[in-house]
Amino acid sequence: AIITTSTPVGTSAAAIEDLLGALRRLPGVVHAGGTSRPVIELAFNGSEFDRPPGVTLTTTVESMPITAGYLEAASLLPITGRVPTEAEFANGAAVIAVSDIVAHQYWPGQPAVGQSLVNQGRAFTVVGVVPDARYLALDMEPQGTIYWPLSASPRPYLWNVLVTLPQDRSLTPPDVVRWFA
Repeated sequence: AIITTSTPVGTSAAAIEDLLGALRRLPGVVHAGGTSRPVIELAFNGSEFDRPPGVTLTTTVESMPITAGYLEAASLLPITGRVPTEAEFANGAAVIAVSDIVAHQYWPGQPAVGQSLVNQGRAFTVVGVVPDARYLALDMEPQGTIYWPLSASPRPYLWNVLVTLPQDRSLTPPDVVRWFA
């Protein structure tokens, strides 16, 4: 389920992580995580990270500040490396996961894990490569994505929450929406 929400201006990253932590503890929630970017809404924000020197792109790249649990809820499990840990998400660590498109375009013929990208003068280390995802529309080819801890953002906010629910339907999307109300 995708839930669109909006946290008040000035909400701390810690408060957002606490909210999603409480959601994850609901009986029946398998995974839950959030992002401050639209999902499947034909909205493109671009990347906040500098490209490596000399890189020419053949596709657009988006950077998505995310919370713990987001990659798991989106079924974006690592192809290589790992996803950032809960502690890294909570502390705003300078770590990122990149999609397969980004890995191949930014570091052709080289492993992406261990490379770094810069965001506003701060170097972030790639800890994992995840599959590509469709964020603009389901009928559009995936674009490259850089995932970084929402808590590392200077102005964190929550826009979309992804929730993986149980197969047995013991918890339904309306149940989760009521919990947010």
